Amino acid sequence: MKFNLFNENDTLTLAKKLASVQPNCPFIVNIQGALGLGKSFLARAWLSELGVSPPIPSPTFTLCEPYETVKGPMAHLDLYRLNYSCELDFIGIAEYSQTHGLLVEWPDRGGNFLSMPDLAIDLKMFREYRVAGLSASTATGADWIDRFAGKISND
Repeated sequence: MKFNLFNENDTLTLAKKLASVQPNCPFIVNIQGALGLGKSFLARAWLSELGVSPPIPSPTFTLCEPYETVKGPMAHLDLYRLNYSCELDFIGIAEYSQTHGLLVEWPDRGGNFLSMPDLAIDLKMFREYRVAGLSASTATGADWIDRFAGKISND
């Protein structure tokens, strides 16, 4: 499924709708795309929609920022500066993946230390705007996309 992002308001809408139909924790969302396409903006908008108060820092240097939200515990991971995938073990990824909803930027750097995502969001440029491609790797993710599609068609 594709969702066109013509401006920041469209990204806010995407985050709002995905958060409104997200499953219970735990789950994993991979947010992929080149530098500057809005991965962190999307994750922050999502967390804000779930009641996290700004400012919401990027976990670029800490790798992981956990939060309590209205829908349960969440963690935002930015693995861009990860040197070795085994570093995820030191931040407690095994525990987080059992209890938290994870929003993971640069998931390819996590190697085998990350479980298969329920939902993948692939951000790409298309002409003058961005496109968010949504895909599921699990039954949970497929159900999530179905609920998201229903939310879009009802609005």
